This record gives sequence, C-alpha cells and structure tokens, in this order.
Amino acid sequence: MYGYDPDDDIWGMCRLMIDNRFQKKGYGRSALRMLLGVMKERHGHILFFTNAVPQNDIAIKMYEDEGFKKTGEIDEGKVVLAIDS
Repeated sequence: MYGYDPDDDIWGMCRLMIDNRFQKKGYGRSALRMLLGVMKERHGHILFFTNAVPQNDIAIKMYEDEGFKKTGEIDEGKVVLAIDS
C-alpha cells in the first residue's frame, strides 16, 4: 500500500505485506523494485518514504539494500526511511 500524504506533501509506502509462507523468496524485493520503478515513471525524481518497526531487521536491511536511508526520525515507534528515487 502506498500513496500521497497531502498534509506532509510526501509520497510513501505504508505497507509491504508478503504472506509468511512466501517470505524470503524475493517477492517483497521484487514488489519494492517494481513500485519504485512506477513511482519514478509517474512522478520523476522524488523522495519516497517508508517505515518499519525497529525489531524488523530483515525489512530494514532489504530497504537499505535497495537504497533507502534511515532519516533518524521515529514515527509512532517506527524507523523512518527514505529514498531519492
């Protein structure tokens, strides 16, 4: 799930859910890459945000591997990450 937040004037992904039975097979990474491609095609060069609970090391590593950087912000207990897409 992704969208535009007009209050903060940002685009972001609020959920990337892969059924537990299908995790660690590359589906999440593929979906993320496809979404970033769509965002770049439709909106050009933008900052794109996501977040993860601090304990979700696997998701945070995947986001960082794909170019996201931690912003240093914590929003509602979640680590905020952004990518210059």
